[in-house]
Amino acid sequence: MLQCGTGCPDHDALGVKASVILIIALNFIPVERQEYRIGVPYKGEYEVLLNSQMQEFGGRWTENLPVSVKTEEVPHDGQPYSIVTTVPSLCALYQTQTCLRLLNKS
Repeated sequence: MLQCGTGCPDHDALGVKASVILIIALNFIPVERQEYRIGVPYKGEYEVLLNSQMQEFGGRWTENLPVSVKTEEVPHDGQPYSIVTTVPSLCALYQTQTCLRLLNKS
């Protein structure tokens, strides 16, 4: 599992800065991981951007995974929150959340 931290582009319009969290879970073995917990830095919903086993991407995934999952207040891997998801076998799973933070302008 690889977790990419926040990347905040310098965007000064209206004093708002956007940060995108990208969670990448890679499963290179032929065993599906159900109820797989991943630590995340922010509370909210995380949506699936890519499941490489979906039929649209040439995979054999036929189950309907939720398009998004809500965080739980369960710390995991040094992060204050976590999500629980299914990571299909031989798969790359990308999930994201977009956060807006107000800038302090002095």
